[in-house]
Amino acid sequence: MSGDDLKLLNTAEAATYLRMATQTLAKWRSQGRGPSFVRLEGSVFYRVPELEQYITAGITAPEKK
Repeated sequence: MSGDDLKLLNTAEAATYLRMATQTLAKWRSQGRGPSFVRLEGSVFYRVPELEQYITAGITAPEKK
C-alpha cells in the first residue's frame, strides 16, 4: 500500500476532491449511497482509493446518435 492508500480525508476534504457539497456526501451516507467511508470513533473519513473507485464507476461513454 502506498501513503495515499492509507490517507484519510474528512468529509469536507472528500467533498472538495469530488467537487460536491459536504451535505451531498452526508445525505448519501444516510441513504446508503455514494463512496465507501470509514467511521472511527464517531468521525467519518474517506480513503482516496475508494473515492477514485467511485469516480471510475461513474465513467460513461458518449452515446452515438
